[in-house]
Amino acid sequence: MQDTFFKKASKESFKYLLSKFFTAVFFILCITTIFEVVMATAEARTPRFFGYSVSYVPTESMEPTIMAGDYVLFKNTSFEEVKEEDIIVYRSASGRFIIHRIIEKNDDYIICQGDNNPIADEEHITSDMIIGKYVSTVAILHIFSGGINQNLVYIFLVILFIILIVTQVASIAIKSQTEALKKKNDQALKDKEIMLEEMRKQILAEELEKLKNKKKE
Repeated sequence: MQDTFFKKASKESFKYLLSKFFTAVFFILCITTIFEVVMATAEARTPRFFGYSVSYVPTESMEPTIMAGDYVLFKNTSFEEVKEEDIIVYRSASGRFIIHRIIEKNDDYIICQGDNNPIADEEHITSDMIIGKYVSTVAILHIFSGGINQNLVYIFLVILFIILIVTQVASIAIKSQTEALKKKNDQALKDKEIMLEEMRKQILAEELEKLKNKKKE
């Protein structure tokens, strides 16, 4: 019986600690995400999460590999890590993000061309212009296609994270209040039991005293 009680208590403690751990991780991820989105907006770049970013493709220049309206996942990379035939994202001199395929590379610069374009890009892409290397198309984000600005997607994600944070905080607050109320009720019940036990002892003592007095008489 005692072993069963300790096993149950240990199991409940493990669940409690696990819940607290995941809640802490969730909060850290949410805060990190919000911070990264704010910093990326201030620095005019795409947000990076664990070295990966997502970007919207508005043109048909990479069709049929990447369709207009797709969102693509790309990994932050360096000049040395890319090679011919890789698809990269780079920032042009005009400040636009462009995703095209590498058709030529030397020690100093890269030349890219869209799969659907008849001629190569005019710009020579240097190491400081490379943003990342294409990984895949993110199909789930097609719901945001149709010309929606990618910043709106990030704002939507931030709002979603804020809602989740508020929900978590409210859940923790309600749980804390419930636990505090339960402890208060448990303590009140314990105090009541102690009081009743004291009353029983007192009544028993009085009855014993009466019996003693009767015997003396």
